Amino acid sequence: MRGRGSKDAKDAKETKGAKGKGAKARPPANPSRVWVQVLTGANRDVMGREWQRLVREASVLRARKPYITPWRSNFRLLTGPFDSDDDAQAFLNQLRRAGVSGFQWTSPAGQAVDPLPAR
Repeated sequence: MRGRGSKDAKDAKETKGAKGKGAKARPPANPSRVWVQVLTGANRDVMGREWQRLVREASVLRARKPYITPWRSNFRLLTGPFDSDDDAQAFLNQLRRAGVSGFQWTSPAGQAVDPLPAR
């Protein structure tokens, strides 16, 4: 007679084996991605207006979408994601020529970054 622990271990092993053979792992819901941060603020409700203000200052933002993510007790206003660090840096150079400051930020895996609702 086998103990219950042996059956549980066998079931877990079979389940693990089934996942490993031909089954594709789902990508994480919020993978790590490269962004450009253009603003930080405490009031989430004004971020849409701030984005519109920045678009008026830097026309390169017109072709981009705004995103928001929490940061400590504030929020980050982002655009992206970018395919690489170099792509983000090239976009930052365009922003700086238009007089808008920002910096590159890479979100950690699992960090939710949500689209900023249009107003």
